[in-house]
Amino acid sequence: MGNINLENTLNEKGISSTSSAANGIVVGKPNLSVILATRNRPEQLKTSIESVLNQTYKDFELLVVDGSDNEESHKLIEQYSKKDPRIKYLRDAGTGPAAARNLGLSRSNGAYITFQDDDIVMKPQKLKILLEGFEGENADTGVVYCSHIEVGPSGRTRQVPTIFRKYEPGYAKNLHKKLTKGCVVDSSAGLIKRECFEKTGDFDERLKTAEDWDMYLRIAQNYKFKFIDKPLYTSYLSKNSLRFDMNKYKAANKVIRKKTASYLKSVGITPYLRYRLSSYYFAGLGYRLYVALKGPGYQAQPTQGNTLTKDIEGT
Repeated sequence: MGNINLENTLNEKGISSTSSAANGIVVGKPNLSVILATRNRPEQLKTSIESVLNQTYKDFELLVVDGSDNEESHKLIEQYSKKDPRIKYLRDAGTGPAAARNLGLSRSNGAYITFQDDDIVMKPQKLKILLEGFEGENADTGVVYCSHIEVGPSGRTRQVPTIFRKYEPGYAKNLHKKLTKGCVVDSSAGLIKRECFEKTGDFDERLKTAEDWDMYLRIAQNYKFKFIDKPLYTSYLSKNSLRFDMNKYKAANKVIRKKTASYLKSVGITPYLRYRLSSYYFAGLGYRLYVALKGPGYQAQPTQGNTLTKDIEGT
């Protein structure tokens, strides 16, 4: 297939990539949708929303999907939605991240989709850089994603992922096979073409965690992923993060592995046998070790004024 010129594509669809408003806010149908799921963390949510609104790229809508049961969160989102017409406030039953993401998808309008959790702080140029990653790409590139800074226990930080840096710049080699071993692409890292969801379907609401892993795995069977090795956001892990709920993780792992087995048979006997031998029990053992090393002693999540946040805000 031929290369894609992003600007021409937007013009053909009648979508503006620049603002005609004096304050820089784009009017009309947005080119990009940010879907932010939150539940009972108003302080983190405020910081996360501000990081989206501070993006240098303005042609987006922000759909805040709220599964909270406290008034503080409700009032906060309502205040933001009244101030900025790009913000949509969606109420959710709080039944899990997959259901929240599906609700956001069903109400979104952008040709490109990205997901934001309430413990994520974007760098100001995240959306711009990821969107520019599609320029000149073939039509089979479905996802452009980045690395990020992860704040772990006691304030320790690391940049993730590092797994692809030994390969050729720009692409994750054999990503579909690597995804069978675990979610090597963070949920908030990817900017995803809408057509990917139209082809692969919604998030699996049976999964109460790892729903992003399942979705990326399905997308990777049909599309290329382009990797930009720049940390474009910070993730502040908390002690109640879903990734440390071992029971939910094991249940999700089991579902995903069953769904993936038939796909791996078509890839080849070696990856299929490796996959079958690495049962969810072994994955659970590895996860216990991960929680034991990283789970205890989580600090309170930093606010926007945190020094690390300031350090990464520059480009």
